[in-house]
Amino acid sequence: MTSKHLNTGFLALLALVFTVALTYASVQLPRNVSAILIDAFGEAGETVDHATGLSENFLGSYHIRVLGYASMITIISLIGVGLITKKSRWAAAGAVALFLPVFGHFALSMSMLAGLGLLRVAWLPIIDHYPALLRFGDVAFVPYLVSVYLPALAGVDIRVPLIHGLIGSGVLLFAAGTHAWLKTRFHGRSVSDIGLYRFSRHPQYLGWMVWSYGLLIYVARLRGPRIGWSVESTLPWILATLILVCVALKEEISMRSEQSGDYGKYLSRTPFLFPVPKVFSRFVSAPMRLVLRKEWPTTGKDIVAVFAVYAGLAVLMSLPFVLVDWPPSAQAMLVAFPYDVPPFR
Repeated sequence: MTSKHLNTGFLALLALVFTVALTYASVQLPRNVSAILIDAFGEAGETVDHATGLSENFLGSYHIRVLGYASMITIISLIGVGLITKKSRWAAAGAVALFLPVFGHFALSMSMLAGLGLLRVAWLPIIDHYPALLRFGDVAFVPYLVSVYLPALAGVDIRVPLIHGLIGSGVLLFAAGTHAWLKTRFHGRSVSDIGLYRFSRHPQYLGWMVWSYGLLIYVARLRGPRIGWSVESTLPWILATLILVCVALKEEISMRSEQSGDYGKYLSRTPFLFPVPKVFSRFVSAPMRLVLRKEWPTTGKDIVAVFAVYAGLAVLMSLPFVLVDWPPSAQAMLVAFPYDVPPFR
């Protein structure tokens, strides 16, 4: 066996170990950290609003409300400045910060702000006034519902394996994409077209999206004595995902101007996120092409328009879930589904 084959096998083994370790960390580490924080700082208080999980005593004592509003302003500022200027990484950081409060759902304690639940302080301006707004992204559950329903018809329950598979696959995609990107930079090349970059122009962003979607479903299915005090997370996930898509589009605009020849050829042969039939790709991009009247965005204003169009579509498609209040919570839907609907019931 050649040294090249040995190196490839070793890297594959490392990728597998890395994927398993981070998949486990994604679902277990937040629980451990939350328990440590609660032991160190205690519960948030006994006077809790059951609709939101907020403790007014806790909010008033530690100026948490001020911190929450400041956090939301900071996140929005990062995203706005990142999309308008050349600081696209700022927008990516804002997207990640917008999704981070999801980890707070691992703290099934007296209050949503106890332990690791304190991360959800970034959503406080929404939770304070209209917590139901966070449900205006429930259309994000549809791919999961379809994926588990069809195998269930054949007598196969893939709910838990699917969630762990999504989290693990996302980690693996991110790690493999980072490896290919670093290898490209190490060899001094301006355009990365090796490894996963042959199949996706943005494998790292794709990895984050897949990982975070798996985590979103996992958290939504958590059960515990106080899970009813939890808040929904679908709208933040959709917004964070759209922001990353816009960051990727903005990076491509810059690359087109800097590396027009080589990068143009790369764009023509490599999918944006992952390989899909051309008909499906044209269908998904139709709203963008209709609004912009061109194939791809070319300016910062175009990027903002793309974000607004697809965020609006996500909200509109989520309206049926909200208007008929079905299901009353994500947890109620995801734990029992598909065995609480025909032909199982």
